Amino acid sequence: MRAMVGGAVNDEQTTILLDTDANVSIIWERFVKKLRLRAVPNHGRSIDVQGIGKGTLTTKRRVLVKVTLEGRLEYELEMWVLPHNAGVDVVLGMDFMIPAGVRLDLYRSTAMLPGETTLTLLKSKKMEATPVGHREVPCRSPRGLRVEAHGCADFSLQKNRPPAETHAL
Repeated sequence: MRAMVGGAVNDEQTTILLDTDANVSIIWERFVKKLRLRAVPNHGRSIDVQGIGKGTLTTKRRVLVKVTLEGRLEYELEMWVLPHNAGVDVVLGMDFMIPAGVRLDLYRSTAMLPGETTLTLLKSKKMEATPVGHREVPCRSPRGLRVEAHGCADFSLQKNRPPAETHAL
């Protein structure tokens, strides 16, 4: 889910995308050039990003920026520089939202910024394609557990740990 928020990067007004599907925060390469930001030297890391455009984007560049949200909340963070073209100059991912204290209410599709500013989250096309209704919940019970959308059910968890290959990626 995502939300558009007004903000600024190094005092340059722009629209910022808060994206719960993004693990890292990124900034558009052209926007970095416009702001004349310098890369963080010798950080020694690289990242492969999927989901923006076709294929995988790889980068080793990071920049230190000051992000201002809603005209009053200021944060300083390092962002990955990508030639992405996601329709906005800046995408703030979960690596920003969790430490910044953004509270997500996925039931009501809202995000609450520190200072009680509430933003409405928009569903991605992939999430909209998922039908709402009955969903199978994987559990180790003799019968399948069916839970209505926005419903709840009680069930017992197994006491023994599952084998390690259950969680293999």
